[in-house]
Amino acid sequence: MQNTVNDRMAVGLPGGLYGIGPHNIISRNNYSKKLDKVTIDADDTTTVVTVNSTAYTFTESGASELKATIAEYLTGLINAGALPVTAYYTATNDYFTIESDVSGTTTTVVGTTSCTVVAQIGNAAAINFGLFVCQDQEDDEKARVPIVTTDVSNVLLARGIVVHNQAVEQFYQSAGGAGYALNAEMPIINRGMVWVVPETTMAITDEVFARFTVSGVTVLGGIRNDADSGKAVAIPYTRVVRSSVAAALCLIDINLP
Repeated sequence: MQNTVNDRMAVGLPGGLYGIGPHNIISRNNYSKKLDKVTIDADDTTTVVTVNSTAYTFTESGASELKATIAEYLTGLINAGALPVTAYYTATNDYFTIESDVSGTTTTVVGTTSCTVVAQIGNAAAINFGLFVCQDQEDDEKARVPIVTTDVSNVLLARGIVVHNQAVEQFYQSAGGAGYALNAEMPIINRGMVWVVPETTMAITDEVFARFTVSGVTVLGGIRNDADSGKAVAIPYTRVVRSSVAAALCLIDINLP
């Protein structure tokens, strides 16, 4: 059952609820801090990433070090520094992420030597209706689009699909955008049926995947039916209820804890 008081649910639109329920809707704020993903290109002796004009350098005088070791080392080096950012690393990964400590602030990250930087979240990024979001690990009252596999696959982090709000749509469309702005409160459905616009054709037998790495014109949190070569991962306890072709409305049933 709808438990928000200021949202009129739009049927047949991305993020619109299907039927009268039962639905469970939670509320979180859009916490799109500036975040960049730094991928180590290869085993190497020297790797440099530059954050806000400050260079952080990994060096090895002997044989080339493993990518995962380099990523872990640079994470620690950045966190030991004085810049208003926090780096996050998960064991065995060949990448790490750098997040600004304050929402709405700009952080410039450049892969100077032997690493590649891809911006994951802008410092004023709106989150659109019908996208998948996860828990921000710093604050239980905040959510963001996923950037790593566990943001989607871990039921303790997965939050659900952003629900449509007609008033929000009209306000932001008049300003040339759509969705919930930085720090805005978002209704999120974690149990019930909701409309989405998938990147791929969706069949009743398909798993439902959410994107955590952008590719081409795609967006984080986008819905599809496969892993897209390791750029998306299956959402737990979620299934297709009504099939669709790509970029057409698809009905899914989500049942997160």
